[in-house]
Amino acid sequence: MGKLKNILINSSRRTKQLVVSLVDFLSIVIATIFAIYISDYTLNDINLEQFLRLIWLPIFAVLIFALTGVYRSIVRYIDFSFIYLLISSIIIVFVINLIIKTIFESTLNEILNFSNSVINFQGWIVGFLSSIVLLVGSRLVANSYFSDQMF
Repeated sequence: MGKLKNILINSSRRTKQLVVSLVDFLSIVIATIFAIYISDYTLNDINLEQFLRLIWLPIFAVLIFALTGVYRSIVRYIDFSFIYLLISSIIIVFVINLIIKTIFESTLNEILNFSNSVINFQGWIVGFLSSIVLLVGSRLVANSYFSDQMF
């Protein structure tokens, strides 16, 4: 594990940002799977259209995180202002996605005859809360792993 730590510490800033964005993407995919499960669906019940609609959320989230500056500073030490920025960005992602979902289901669904949403309200809440836990938790674990202090 020490070799991996040194490789990551000595890698370029762009590589570190890419690794963090990939971890964020995977964390939101896991949160989405939790939301699907809570919504009484299984991954086998999802068709291609629904899969594409679901994979949009992690892609959109990473884009919003980049635009809000979450990936601007990749540092070993995390302070409260960074956690606030991360949680604010998560809230922005979910609010925008709920607005898009509402517009999509009320307008485009009638015109294009798409299937209903896979994730219900409880699923959205579970997805939101689990994404906060996974994203903030991954930062805290990484901070502990890469800090010079031993606990």
